[in-house]
Amino acid sequence: MYSAECQAIADSPTISDAELKKLEDTRAKIKTEPHQQRKAELSRRYEIDVTPDLVEKDDDGWYPQLRMHYYLTLGREFLTTRDAKRAKAQLELGKNSLWKPDFNKGQLLPAVLLLENLNLLQFLTPGEHLRGSDEAIILA
Repeated sequence: MYSAECQAIADSPTISDAELKKLEDTRAKIKTEPHQQRKAELSRRYEIDVTPDLVEKDDDGWYPQLRMHYYLTLGREFLTTRDAKRAKAQLELGKNSLWKPDFNKGQLLPAVLLLENLNLLQFLTPGEHLRGSDEAIILA
């Protein structure tokens, strides 16, 4: 049943940005419209073809993991700017006040610094498989 839902999302027709905006603003949707909306959102988020596998991975929380990996490695230099922009946007939206739980949830720098201090970058080597008995794991 779930795999059929993932397939239905992947098989939905591709829609334009204007059609996506219209669907986002519509409360009562016909049966196929939620699939179209989800496909459009996934297509824009990942910028690749939407497949049933991608739908399933996204449901399993793949995007936050990819984002964290990016800021921990290639995008580290952009993280401070990203967090500052997000904080500024929240201040503007809240008319110079912040809701601390939302603010803290949106900031990635503390999590990246923690992972760096734990020296977890050494475990992100592509193609390398580690076991609990490996010396690097024991020393960490």
